[in-house]
Amino acid sequence: MTLYRYLVVDLPIRDTNTHTYRTDPFDPLIPTQPGISLVRLGESVPPVRAFNIYVYNFANAALNVQMIANENAKNYEYGNLLDGLNYFTEESYPDFNVGSAVAVPAGSLSAPSVETIQSDFYKDAAERYLSVALTYSATPTSGFVRAHIDLFYEGF
Repeated sequence: MTLYRYLVVDLPIRDTNTHTYRTDPFDPLIPTQPGISLVRLGESVPPVRAFNIYVYNFANAALNVQMIANENAKNYEYGNLLDGLNYFTEESYPDFNVGSAVAVPAGSLSAPSVETIQSDFYKDAAERYLSVALTYSATPTSGFVRAHIDLFYEGF
């Protein structure tokens, strides 16, 4: 379960590299600092049933968003504060793609482009940790990207 609903906190990107929670980690102890987080989905009570990810592209270039997952990932410098795992020994586990990339058109600071990634957790993304990988096809000169996740839990 996430302590913070944002997957991407107002991250300005000025290149065409792929950005993930490993390259631009979100620090939960400084929640206003830009970065990309990793959301823990597995082992919650009640279990996650579905989720929606909303991506807001305030940058002036088109954005590709790939949902990524990991079973034992190092998500933060302070990861062991969140769930007790030893991220320093588990950081070598590779990320893997979940589904296809989603294209988000260019936006602006006054009118962002918005896309939604919806998923049934059991059928599409039954992973322990989930995040996004962000890639701009052309280098943005202004703006930033923001994304948040809504988790829907299974009722009893």
